[in-house]
Amino acid sequence: MVAAKHQSAWETIDLLGVLPDACFVLKRELVYIPIFGWYISRNKQIVVNRSAGMVALKRMLAQAQQAIAEDRQIVVFPQGTRVEVNADKPYQPGIVALYGKLNVPIIPVALNSGLVWAPKQFLKRRGKIILEFLPPVSQGLSKEAFLEQLSSHIEIATGKLVREGYEDHL
Repeated sequence: MVAAKHQSAWETIDLLGVLPDACFVLKRELVYIPIFGWYISRNKQIVVNRSAGMVALKRMLAQAQQAIAEDRQIVVFPQGTRVEVNADKPYQPGIVALYGKLNVPIIPVALNSGLVWAPKQFLKRRGKIILEFLPPVSQGLSKEAFLEQLSSHIEIATGKLVREGYEDHL
């Protein structure tokens, strides 16, 4: 399972190309976007109704188990939404539930795509986007230790990539 930083639409497109059978955990509202929504519906992605609480969580876990059984690569954005560069947003409980239930390696992904393609911005800036797969998070951790390890690995590596991106613009 891949747990990726989410700064723009770019990583969604890129990870579709990098992972041969990606299964994204995504919010239900995305299903209603023309063309993209049709793709989601046809390719068995894990669609979450965030307003459904525990029902949504149980459904997500069941769909994730099915995806693992089908040997698909689950992709989750642990903060639950796109987050601007250097903004602080907590990691959501869904990633902890997936970690506890699936017992599969979690591979953190850091990136700096927000420097080039910021959330909710149509215009793109020149620059080099870097996406980095990090070492898997340890298995068997407590919920708190897992969340701390995952978030610190992603945020530290993302900070480094963002600094590299800023230096490329100088």
